[in-house]
Amino acid sequence: MEETGTLGDLIAFEMDVYDQLKDYCDNHEDYPLNCVLAIDPEFLIVSIDILENVEDCDIYPVGFFLDGDEPDTEEIEKLANEYFDRDYNI
Repeated sequence: MEETGTLGDLIAFEMDVYDQLKDYCDNHEDYPLNCVLAIDPEFLIVSIDILENVEDCDIYPVGFFLDGDEPDTEEIEKLANEYFDRDYNI
């Protein structure tokens, strides 16, 4: 996984992950029981879907990024650090 991006890209990625997880929390009954957090490492597209529907993605258990019924912002930040180089210019 290549680290890259700007501060704006990092914030947008974190917000996208948060928003996807928030929707999952708010509408849990609309999601299958076996869904995962999937991230396309090339385009950084975030989705929550079943494993059979995601290809060439990094896969994470949804529950790992939840703190009760809310997205866990600390875990989301750690995840974002895996995809972005923190030595960007502001």
